[in-house]
Amino acid sequence: MNNLKGWCNVAKIKAAGFVGLLLWVMVFAQIAITNIFEERVLITEAFATGDNIAVQRCSNEIVAKLDECDKNMLAEIMEGNVCHDYEIEDISGRLNTQGVCYKAAGFVEEYKITATLTKPEGSADTYFHYIIGSNKSPYVEYMADGCYERCERTMDILDRKNAEAVMYSRAEAASIGKMSEEDCRKYTENLFDRIGADVVYEHSDGEYISYGYADGLAKPVVSNRKKINVQVMFSYNEMEDKTEINIGTPILTD
Repeated sequence: MNNLKGWCNVAKIKAAGFVGLLLWVMVFAQIAITNIFEERVLITEAFATGDNIAVQRCSNEIVAKLDECDKNMLAEIMEGNVCHDYEIEDISGRLNTQGVCYKAAGFVEEYKITATLTKPEGSADTYFHYIIGSNKSPYVEYMADGCYERCERTMDILDRKNAEAVMYSRAEAASIGKMSEEDCRKYTENLFDRIGADVVYEHSDGEYISYGYADGLAKPVVSNRKKINVQVMFSYNEMEDKTEINIGTPILTD
């Protein structure tokens, strides 16, 4: 777990296709993952209504490695999330590849839930990917507590199946116009202060990125003997003339 670059590569992987899913095999061969929440701190607490920052989206992701490929687990996950209006389909043919890939998708209250279970051909392991996010606009319709509770239920199910799993939380926001590097640095201090985080290190190369650590957030990634469990990134969208702000734990997933 001492290779931040490896974790960042992990974060870019999605379960939408087998190419990405096969990369999970290499990831889990190199790192050990444990359940992450010890104390409850929601990433959405970083933003305040007086910031003139528009929160646009919030989501949680879970990735896991299991020994068995049990299609029934997807039904257990969806039912455990109180998502009764869902469908499970075999999408391996659509992906035009060997192996097994099942996908479950459904809606419940304000949320859309998607879960994928994949066993690549020749692999001894099965890989699971889960994402829950708001199904409505504006953001005020999103209930962070309910989202968190469903993620906890999913983590409990994975724990009972002795899965190695990690949860990612993410909030996306935007500010009109281009923020300077100093503006980004000052606003990062505000974000981290609200969730009790300290800056570990930062860098700017077209995008301003800062890494921090806070008790009560995710179990950390360790890089150069420094613990990291929160990341914020600022990037300017020239087409829409806005600065996009993303904050996530333990790191951003793309």
